[in-house]
Amino acid sequence: MAAGGFAGSTFGDQIERVYRNVMSNQREFTANLSQQYITPTADTVTVTSAVGTGSSITYTAANDYQVGENVSVAGLPVTTGASLNHGGKIISATSSQFTIQSSSIGTSDGPGTAQVFRSNTVLNMTGVQAQSIQVGSILAIDEEVFLVNGVTVSSTTPPVYTVTVTPAYEGSTNANHALGATVYINPKYTRWAIAVALNDALAAMSAPGMGIMREYYTTITYNPVLRGYDLAAAGVMPDFHTILSLSYDLPDPSHYFPTMRSFRVQRGIKNSKIPGGYALFVNSSAMPGLPMQLAIGGPFLRATSTDQEMADLGLPLTALDIPALRAEIDLTLVREIKRNFTDSQPDMRKGTEVVAGNVMNSVAGLEQVYQKRMDEEANRFRNRWPIMKPIGI
Repeated sequence: MAAGGFAGSTFGDQIERVYRNVMSNQREFTANLSQQYITPTADTVTVTSAVGTGSSITYTAANDYQVGENVSVAGLPVTTGASLNHGGKIISATSSQFTIQSSSIGTSDGPGTAQVFRSNTVLNMTGVQAQSIQVGSILAIDEEVFLVNGVTVSSTTPPVYTVTVTPAYEGSTNANHALGATVYINPKYTRWAIAVALNDALAAMSAPGMGIMREYYTTITYNPVLRGYDLAAAGVMPDFHTILSLSYDLPDPSHYFPTMRSFRVQRGIKNSKIPGGYALFVNSSAMPGLPMQLAIGGPFLRATSTDQEMADLGLPLTALDIPALRAEIDLTLVREIKRNFTDSQPDMRKGTEVVAGNVMNSVAGLEQVYQKRMDEEANRFRNRWPIMKPIGI
């Protein structure tokens, strides 16, 4: 259950919702990690001394560095000669020292730091279906995608498949993956692709003219000398497209906030008076020194992690079902395009069994539901903000 008490209200919940829908009645080939996958790490050690001979520099430090790794050394003070803060490929290494090639001559009594950035390009996994993995295969674990560059198989029982990969493939984010995590082999839909489709859906749903948007608020102190106010300085994002309301405070205890209807927004200002480049110009008076309240409409925020609440991205709780609908439509339409390319891999179910266009036509019902839900939410939004004023993009 999500923090707000609504099941399915996080971005990760949305990903799983789409996955279940697009993968209904379909099966995946899978394996399981037999060893935890750790993202690339920077291994930093303390250098206690260094000696440069003119052909190499030997650094004294407790380490587990390997010959061939690239190291960078910083922070060493100069005791004699030249600075020994250099970087390069390790040509020899023990547990207490490592050496790189360099023409510098000098000594340092330390301390300093050395750092090796280690990449992790190996996945170890087990499972009968892992035998289908080959060079060029796509693997997916959680929200990360991997490209397979090589495969070796152990002689143990059960066999362990050691797969050399390119991590963070297709723009996905490199992350740690737990022992036993499910590895999807050449998945029809990766969770990364679903996440991208959901973010695209959020952007499309809150575009100008769609009727729903993220709403947020700011205040600007009214100054009778000024007509224009820098909106960037007031915290208004440059991609906003609607003024939902503008009102001002009164000094009396009435708790009344009169609405200001005469104003305009201008973008593209190249003047030091409006350093943000876009401004609100007020054509009516308010109370000097007191705040004007501004309600802003703009695109929903893009999710950056699976545990983000959709409400925190600006999506109303009544509209939680809509991003998944839009993502399912977009993902399915792409498969119709891929399906029609049969030069490299003919579709065995083409022809009379599944004629061209069936995949695309299958989303017609989803399109109708999506439009109906968008209209419902747009009406709800208009009822909440009856005097909203769209402005030029």
